Amino acid sequence: MRKILLILTLTLSQLMPVCAQNSEPALRIDIPIDSIRLSDPFILADKNTSTYYMTGTGGRLWKSTDLRKWTGPY
Repeated sequence: MRKILLILTLTLSQLMPVCAQNSEPALRIDIPIDSIRLSDPFILADKNTSTYYMTGTGGRLWKSTDLRKWTGPY
């Protein structure tokens, strides 16, 4: 029984980093624009909702209503 628990523990400890790599980043609120690092950023303005959407090469999406403070990444 101890051998099975040891093998199970070692197997799970090897899988933990793999699972952590696939997790989504935590949603952040009111992040200043100069704190966001994006390559090839693009901003789309939606007049109907008065919201700006910003994305970059990595595919992460940020939302803002004033172009100063952003929420994301989605």
